Amino acid sequence: MLRILLSQLFVLLAFGANASPVNLAGRQIEVVIPSGYCALSEENPSDAEVIRVTKAGMENGSNQILVLFADCKEQSEVRGGKRQTYDNYGQILAQMRKGKLEPLKGVSRSEFIRKIGGTSPTVNVNQVVQSAVARYNAALSGGSISYDAQKPYWLISDQNGSFYGMLGQLVDVYGKKSNLFAVLGISLIKEMSLTINIYQKFKGEPPVAQLLAKQQAAMAALVLGNN
Repeated sequence: MLRILLSQLFVLLAFGANASPVNLAGRQIEVVIPSGYCALSEENPSDAEVIRVTKAGMENGSNQILVLFADCKEQSEVRGGKRQTYDNYGQILAQMRKGKLEPLKGVSRSEFIRKIGGTSPTVNVNQVVQSAVARYNAALSGGSISYDAQKPYWLISDQNGSFYGMLGQLVDVYGKKSNLFAVLGISLIKEMSLTINIYQKFKGEPPVAQLLAKQQAAMAALVLGNN
């Protein structure tokens, strides 16, 4: 028991500086930025355009952006003029229903996770990762990625949330083409459906294991911060 309490305390101390409260449908929720990432700010010229483009694509009546974040080291380099764009970034969103933030009253987190993804006590994470890597390598083999290959794909669920992989390609404002892999995590926090998206540009094999581990840790911190 003491070991568990110390572990929880360590997590709380680790994300304390990266947590901020928001009010969603009368519920105060601590928005916890994943470890290693820092919030983007509209007041900073280097972040303003990234935020504008992201908001234009995300706030479509189905999501409310709570925070946008990027790798802290990359943020320092972008703001210092040492790099032009971010390779590692993401958002935390509140999912809306018919344009409104509405709580899912009476629904437990475990029930929510089971309905949107599924759970299995026999899931082998290594097999999940290998299967996803093979799936995405096949999609990448043709050079361009089909629309079907870009659809979110369920990877795994745990006690904190359900996780999906997504593959894509993008061309930045400088005309550079990049492969992009994302892990999307969804959970129920104080009866509100929240999503964490973490994206990473890559070369070679998609970083499935790395990003899944980051995402599961991020979701665990978000859940713990709101218990």
